[in-house]
Amino acid sequence: MDAFLWIATIVIAVLLFIINIYLLAIYCHPDDNGFGASLICKFLVVFGLTLSWAQVLLLPLDVAASRGQTQAIEDMQVFWYVVYGAVAVMITVLLPFAIFYYESDDEKSMGQRVCSALGSEICMAIIVGLILFISWAFLNVAQIPVEIIVRDIADASNSAEAFNAIGLIQKQNSETLEIKVSFAVYVMALMSFFGWFLFVIFGGVGLTALPMDFIEGYTNRPKQRSRTEIDADKQKLRRKCQELIDLGKQVESNTSFLGSF
Repeated sequence: MDAFLWIATIVIAVLLFIINIYLLAIYCHPDDNGFGASLICKFLVVFGLTLSWAQVLLLPLDVAASRGQTQAIEDMQVFWYVVYGAVAVMITVLLPFAIFYYESDDEKSMGQRVCSALGSEICMAIIVGLILFISWAFLNVAQIPVEIIVRDIADASNSAEAFNAIGLIQKQNSETLEIKVSFAVYVMALMSFFGWFLFVIFGGVGLTALPMDFIEGYTNRPKQRSRTEIDADKQKLRRKCQELIDLGKQVESNTSFLGSF
């Protein structure tokens, strides 16, 4: 990639990180306010949002950088490997470890909680690794359907006749091109395959829940009250306050009466 794309990539990455921190500060629960509260969880949220943005923005970056430049294509391959590798580490190591740690017994010491979370994480990593390697051993071939077209332009005497002969199809058949993929490419394809199902499920739920939340928020919005309603509420508060005052005086008189004995 040229220098402009490198600078643009770095600037966008920094902006994404800042925007994600801002979004976290807006939608964070009031009990978790403050920089030091649940710092690991906040880091995972910001890191996960940044990876989500990065996967989307790598597509136009790939198009802009890979226009016939061999070095740019190799650079983008490294970018894809790094981003999807980070996603794989996120969903198989960081998030499960955080879940195991925060779900452990609060009465234990920090060291005991970390050891317990590490034990559970190691078991999970072994299971995931076995599933990935065993499935890759049997599903490591990509099948790509192709159309093979053969045209005969050997008898053409000039370029014009050769160009006209292109439209004369002598032979056409369909075949399947088989390519053995690496383990990294297989993991990327597997995450993308299952990620589409999760995107359809959660995206569909969000598309229906968001307008319903807007409608409910508009229905339950604070409404302007008339002067009569405000005066009626004031009268209710006065009566309630007077009842509490009377009750307090009664309790005080009973206490004084008992204290005389």
